[in-house]
Amino acid sequence: MLNLHFYSIRQPITYGRVKIFIAGSIVLSLLVLITYAVNAYTPEWEPPVRLTAEDSMVQYSAIATDVEGTVHVFWGYYPEASESSNVLFYRYREEGAWSEEIDLFAGLDWETFSLPFAYYDMYGRLHVIWNGLQGLYYSSAQASEAFSVRAWDEPMLVVRADALGQTGVVVGSDGRIHIVYSQRRPGTNIMYTYSDDSGFTWVEPLPLSDIKTVDIQTPDAASITMDSEGVLHVVWSENYPPRYIGRQILYAQSLDNGITWSYPSPLSELADESVWNAFPYIVADTHDLLHVVWAGCGDPVARCYRTSTDQGISWSGLIMQPFKNLVGSSGRDAMTSDPYGNVYWAGSLRYPQAFYFSLLLDSYMWRDPPQTLILQDGDTGLGSAHFPQLTISEGNHLHLLLIEYDGGPLWYIEGWTGYPRVEDSIIAVPPLNPVPINESPSITITTPGITMPVAATPFEPPPFSQHQGESLEPENLASPLIWAIVPVMIVLVIGITIVNQRGKR
Repeated sequence: MLNLHFYSIRQPITYGRVKIFIAGSIVLSLLVLITYAVNAYTPEWEPPVRLTAEDSMVQYSAIATDVEGTVHVFWGYYPEASESSNVLFYRYREEGAWSEEIDLFAGLDWETFSLPFAYYDMYGRLHVIWNGLQGLYYSSAQASEAFSVRAWDEPMLVVRADALGQTGVVVGSDGRIHIVYSQRRPGTNIMYTYSDDSGFTWVEPLPLSDIKTVDIQTPDAASITMDSEGVLHVVWSENYPPRYIGRQILYAQSLDNGITWSYPSPLSELADESVWNAFPYIVADTHDLLHVVWAGCGDPVARCYRTSTDQGISWSGLIMQPFKNLVGSSGRDAMTSDPYGNVYWAGSLRYPQAFYFSLLLDSYMWRDPPQTLILQDGDTGLGSAHFPQLTISEGNHLHLLLIEYDGGPLWYIEGWTGYPRVEDSIIAVPPLNPVPINESPSITITTPGITMPVAATPFEPPPFSQHQGESLEPENLASPLIWAIVPVMIVLVIGITIVNQRGKR
């Protein structure tokens, strides 16, 4: 009988013990691999850089990056600050150096610039929308010439409206510009419009939500994204009295480039007055998985997360508090995605009070606890920064905008994910299909067999290998995989050899 011994262990190896040893080794190796997957590529960050004067009062800002890696930042000042409120300010960062402040669209004494939102399209063009006293405005410029005031189109009034909330804009591969917005007034709706002629004319705005004129709730915090197949996805919150804080998150999609839309479906329950469901943000990653994060999930306010692997047809169960033991809300969080299928999140939470960063590694799991970027123990208020903006360039270069507290100086932080650099391509000229102003299509609200389970349902994100489409793997991923797989193979070989030897005897 085979009677092998390991060190001081004086018991003979039996067939059962070999199986237990093999199984335990495999589990241990898999745990090593999972631990690596969750903690790998922790971004490295540079110290914050202040972009506005020390005593400035900024509340909202916008950021976009172009194919060359140039960073474009837009903001407006509080009306009560010493700076003028009727100017949209702009700075750009090229090859590590920041420009001086540039005044865009100055001279409109009756106008203000609030809640700007910026988007860089595949044709190398920057698109900016903002809320003014008269309504929602739009302008654009070629990114390579954005430093010149003359390069910007004259601002166009998209829609005349007041009490506008957060907005969103995306541009499709056909050049169509899609915008969502809301008026924070009872009896109004999340509205959608588009332009096929570079923003010169816009179709009649179309309601996506189903709020009646006699209803008491208000729509807010519209967020829009487009996946690789051109499907449009919109989320928003609906606010209820008496405090008019968001109490429900809803979703709608369009499969035909904005002509028809699904009937709004809930991603959360309608909460009572003590629970938030507010400030949603939606991102489509490179695998067309949808990710929605919002503030809510109980009292105190934490974070909620849901994902869809089939372009919004069905959704995962509600994941409450993906960042355990951290609560609070400082306006809508920031999110972005990279070419590797990873999703990045940033926001201020407590306790302890700090500004945090986390990532959803290749649609696998959120890193928890999140990375602490800034603790609230310094000379600035960045630990409780509000209204962050996050984007990525070249596949691995993170760019983060922060505003001290809920109004103060504007700051910028850059980071690197650890993934290889990716170069994008630019199409020179977008196709234009002007829509005559008297031929605006009317919306059709449909329910195309889409089911949105509100109750938590079992859901397992697909493994790395099951994503559709070609997956870009990090250059240095092979080494950790080898370290995790090789021990398993060695254990299997030893175990099989022992079992064979035992069988022969």
